[in-house]
Amino acid sequence: MRQLDQHGLSYAAITAEVGVHRVTVSAWLKEAAAATPALPASPEEPAPPPPWESWDTVRHAREALQQHRYLLIRRPAHRSADQQIPVDALLSSPAGPELQVARRLVTEWYLRWHDEEGQRRTLEEARTRFAAWSTDAGFAAVAPLQRVQTKMIAQFERVSACLRQQEWEATNNGRAFRTGISASAGTPLQSPRYQVD
Repeated sequence: MRQLDQHGLSYAAITAEVGVHRVTVSAWLKEAAAATPALPASPEEPAPPPPWESWDTVRHAREALQQHRYLLIRRPAHRSADQQIPVDALLSSPAGPELQVARRLVTEWYLRWHDEEGQRRTLEEARTRFAAWSTDAGFAAVAPLQRVQTKMIAQFERVSACLRQQEWEATNNGRAFRTGISASAGTPLQSPRYQVD
């Protein structure tokens, strides 16, 4: 009877098929349904790891990071007020702590070559600041940033050539760092991707 019921036959049709009263058919089918164990509920999507509140917030942050990743490592003086808005939103998101470390890595890299007023540092000043930058444990704790540290340690003397020749423009400095940080970064929200401007 259950098979007939599952095929969509009415009680009257089942009665005609098996030769018992319709009320009996109804009673048997109700008893059978009560005795059948319920199917387990489909598993719900697991919650995202803290501090993320939902997968929607993860997806939104990932899309924002993909769209604005270049702004994160652009020199602050090269960002407009409108460009600063998505940067602030990313830095205050659950991904913010690691992104803030990346911002500090970039900012301190820029300050290695020029002070806050834009004056070029001496080679010794740059070496001192670079030594602190290349051994910063906060950077090393984030795998993509550790790779940038390692890459730039091997290239520091080459990219600091502009400090030995005061008449040179410091173009290779930014280009080498841009290459290093792009090659060492991964994909959004696995590890943020960076490029220097």
